[in-house]
Amino acid sequence: ELRVKVYNLPDDVQASDIAVEFVDLKNQTASKVEHGEEVAVIFAKIPQRDSEGTVQIKVHLLSKSVILTFQNPFSYIRAPAPSVTSILPTSAAIQTSSRVRISLKNFPMVSGSTDIKIRFQWGSMSASASVSSINSMPAQAIQDLEVDIDTPVGATVKEGFPSLIVFHQKFGETLSAILQSGFVFSNPNEKGR
Repeated sequence: ELRVKVYNLPDDVQASDIAVEFVDLKNQTASKVEHGEEVAVIFAKIPQRDSEGTVQIKVHLLSKSVILTFQNPFSYIRAPAPSVTSILPTSAAIQTSSRVRISLKNFPMVSGSTDIKIRFQWGSMSASASVSSINSMPAQAIQDLEVDIDTPVGATVKEGFPSLIVFHQKFGETLSAILQSGFVFSNPNEKGR
C-alpha cells in the first residue's frame, strides 16, 4: 500500500476525489484519506509490475482539477525468493494421508487456501497435496506462512524423497519454494524397512 503525504490538502477532498497515477502502468483510486492539521495522508494500492524499475507517480485531485507531481520516481524491486524453512513431520506413509505443516518465508500474499499450490515430485511423476489451513504472520505483500496440508495418496505417490514444490496459483511455478530431500514417503507394509 502506497502512502502519500500531502501538505495543505483541502479538507473537502475525499478518497473518491483522488486518482493516483502510476505513469505507463495503471491509475488507482485512493482507498482512503486521513486529514491532519497540516498534513494529509492518501492511501492507494500499488499495482503489480512484472519487472524491476521505476515509474513516475502523479496524484490527481479530480474535483479541484489539480495534478500533483513528484520529483523522485517510485521504485519496484525484485521480491525475495520464497523458501521452505521447515516441514513437520518429515515423513508420511504412501497408503494414508497425513497432516503435515510447512513453514514458508517470503511467500506472496494469500487471501485463502486456494491461492497455495503444493506438489510432490519424483522425476516425471508428481502428486498434489490439498491445503487444509493457512496461518500468515502478518498479512503483507510478502509474508511468512504456516501451511497445513494433507499428503497425497494414490498411484502417483511413490516411496522415497520427492521434491516439495510450493507456489502461488497467481504466479505459477516461476516464483516457487522448493525443498529437496527434506521429506520422505515410505511404505510401512514392505518387509525389511
